[in-house]
Amino acid sequence: MGWHSAHYTTNSSIVGSLLCQINSLSRYRNRWTQHHRGLKNGWDVLRGETSISHRSRICRTQPTFSGILNRCLKGNRQQGRVKRCNFRIPHVFASHIINGASLSMELKEHINDIRNRLEQKLFLNETAVRLGIVDRLLNALGWETFDTQRVFPEYPINGGRVDYALCHPPGKPIVFIEVKRVGNIEGAERQLFEYAFHEGVPILILTDGQKWRFFHPSGAGNYQERLVRELDLITNDSEESSECLLKYLAYAAVQAGIAVQTIVADYQKVSQQREALRHLPEAWENLLSGTSENSEFLIEAVQSETEYLCGSRPTHEQIFDFLNALSKGTGIDLDLQTTMQKTPERPKAQRQQRQVNGNEVKPASPDPRLRSESPRKEKYTAYFQELIDQLREQHNFTKVRRAMKGQHYYAFASGSTGIKYVAGFSKQQKVYLRLSINFGDREKNTSFFDVLEERKAKITAQFDVPLYWDRRDGDGVLRCHIDAYRKGSIDSDASALEAFRAWHIENLLKFKAVFTPEIQRARETLQSR
Repeated sequence: MGWHSAHYTTNSSIVGSLLCQINSLSRYRNRWTQHHRGLKNGWDVLRGETSISHRSRICRTQPTFSGILNRCLKGNRQQGRVKRCNFRIPHVFASHIINGASLSMELKEHINDIRNRLEQKLFLNETAVRLGIVDRLLNALGWETFDTQRVFPEYPINGGRVDYALCHPPGKPIVFIEVKRVGNIEGAERQLFEYAFHEGVPILILTDGQKWRFFHPSGAGNYQERLVRELDLITNDSEESSECLLKYLAYAAVQAGIAVQTIVADYQKVSQQREALRHLPEAWENLLSGTSENSEFLIEAVQSETEYLCGSRPTHEQIFDFLNALSKGTGIDLDLQTTMQKTPERPKAQRQQRQVNGNEVKPASPDPRLRSESPRKEKYTAYFQELIDQLREQHNFTKVRRAMKGQHYYAFASGSTGIKYVAGFSKQQKVYLRLSINFGDREKNTSFFDVLEERKAKITAQFDVPLYWDRRDGDGVLRCHIDAYRKGSIDSDASALEAFRAWHIENLLKFKAVFTPEIQRARETLQSR
């Protein structure tokens, strides 16, 4: 069962049926709840909760429908206040529990039979799909298809016609259904969305009988981004199919307003998941580039896991080759070589007991001295941690919270894949700031650098420090840098280090302000060529 049905049970049709009866009797609610506490409690459970799982989040147990009925009657029995009207509600509830269960079972039987007919390719045209699948399922979902004010066929709108308009109240569309012949569903969204735009319909359904696509047209994005659920009557089992149809299309659910609430909530979940998926490449890049506080664990984890599997620890170069191939295979451009420089080799150590000639051998405990930082590395760690904290807290420049241990530089994300702002100390007793261009491809690096260099004079004029434009070959990849320097060393005194940090902050902010639009302009220029 997929995410879409995680918060609904197979009794969703029953809840919808019960809510219809409650709504029809709502004019009596105040009088009943005033005199009969038990009935009020039953009302609140049924009226306020459209899913069993919501109730379970409150009390950690899942209520049953028989339990709900007992709760309705409990107060009446205890107080001895049994009147004629008191029995009406439980009998109505019981009737719809039976009818709801019957509806669910009947719907599954219809779905199973339709699946068999689809597999036999018995629906040869759109009319066959409408009569043999759509009408049949609507009847099973509680819609009286002969009532053309509720199931409005060929609903006229803006010079066109939509195949079905499901209406509540009569004549007011809530759901539009557009039907195509089997296998002809692709590319039909535009017309359906145009219909919905003119009527403000909250639920759109596009189907060819086998596939059912449920859209929330009021959402943001293109047609695909407003797709909430796709159901396939052949590949999805009858249980999953019936639950999906019941929660979006059951007459009781539409009449009670539950269907609209459900598709809005499900759209929000899908939208959030899509947003998370969109940021996965950036998250992966941040891990490899060192801009994430979790970066330091990545290379170590790959080395340790490989060693666990085969007993041999891969080198940084081997990991680089593997991750570079992986990133190219997934279409992600990452600054992998930079990552290799950031994680020092660790002496070989076994993670777990291993067998030698059939006997388990415990690994030797690693020497703790091998894990301690040198005084110089401690200075680097402290320097960049303070730099990161100030940039995050005072300038909102980064979201990073932890510096890499013992590293003589730190690479900040620019917001553009393959480009980093790097602050660091060089071996030539210099403090530097660098715009690093590395797409992992010589031609891409060269082209991008050349486009930026065409505006070298305009870019340089915006800085109070000289900029050095440089190309460097290494590991078969041409890397391009734009650097700013000043004299300095990590071994300088505290006041000098504070001055270096202020210089780094000032110029990081300047680099970002100047280069962000230049990077965008360079990308657009290359795309247009």
